[in-house]
Amino acid sequence: MKTFLSMLTLLSMAVFLCCSNDASKEIAVIEEDAELIEVRSIAASNPYPNYLITMRHTDENIVFKCNVDNGLLGNPEGSNVSKNLNAHSGDQILWTGSEPLNNGQLFRQAFIEIVLKVEQNNIGYVVSEINVSANEVSNSVIKSVLFPRINGKYQNISEEYIKTKIEKVKAQVKR
Repeated sequence: MKTFLSMLTLLSMAVFLCCSNDASKEIAVIEEDAELIEVRSIAASNPYPNYLITMRHTDENIVFKCNVDNGLLGNPEGSNVSKNLNAHSGDQILWTGSEPLNNGQLFRQAFIEIVLKVEQNNIGYVVSEINVSANEVSNSVIKSVLFPRINGKYQNISEEYIKTKIEKVKAQVKR
């Protein structure tokens, strides 16, 4: 009888572990639309387009990890420019199209990707598109989402998951 109960207990644990693993694969990621950045065009002394981007979130400890494929990011004074930088809620960063290609010709499209992190947790992302044509420069926030806490805990969102989501968004609008 003791052996039977031990075997039953082990079988129950195996079923629980098996089902727990399967269940975790089926749990859907919950996303909420959110206004996480404000973007506005600003005049500059150079001939290139410039946008001032303000980070928005109620938690000032959140890190906004910003990357751009074309153009450069920097502080509003235009110094410390690079392809990527970190910011916090309330911070302003400058995107500038001062990275000319092909003998002074500007690129036609740029994407700004922003991933929001709290410690090691990915809690949201933003994809913003900048289009440059002969007559106009425009910006639009294509996707801006947060992954809300569930029962007070952050969702387990991998960097690969976010990268895949960002690439899908960009593919829908790439010219």
